[in-house]
Amino acid sequence: MDPLTFTIELIRALAWPIATLVVAGLFRAELRALLHRVKKGKVGPAEFEFEETVASLRVRAGPSATATIQADPAILNRAAEDPRAVILNAWLPVQALVETIAARHATAEDRRDARSVSLRVLHRLLRDKLEYVDMYNDLRMLRNRAVNDIDFSPRPSSVVEFVALANELVAVLQPYASDA
Repeated sequence: MDPLTFTIELIRALAWPIATLVVAGLFRAELRALLHRVKKGKVGPAEFEFEETVASLRVRAGPSATATIQADPAILNRAAEDPRAVILNAWLPVQALVETIAARHATAEDRRDARSVSLRVLHRLLRDKLEYVDMYNDLRMLRNRAVNDIDFSPRPSSVVEFVALANELVAVLQPYASDA
């Protein structure tokens, strides 16, 4: 192969990759913004959907004791080793509390449709704090994802944030469990 043919073939082989890199460089800011809006995907151990939902919940709920939980190396280590177990252990007190609240506050009308007794009771009791009903639904969805998704492996920091949000929800719901 003569040098001219080699040069032409090399340019032909590299044309699309170079064009792609140039376009990516020109639209770097737009691509970065687009990637931040991705709702679901997986790159290595990062789960976009889980982490995006946890981050969204934190923004809606406001600051809490997350820093204290993140400072605890034991929780961070457990979150890195077995995120499912940490999430399920954080969820159990929430679920037990919601079941107690539903048992104490459900009316006969609420019990007609057993599928959503807890949600109807929470909506009625937290009508001035509906963000916590949304938090309950979102955390429940994330817990379900942790249980059912075979490839589930979020970052430990997101798991720690889930624990903080679950603890915050327990603190908000606790007074309703003790009301008669």
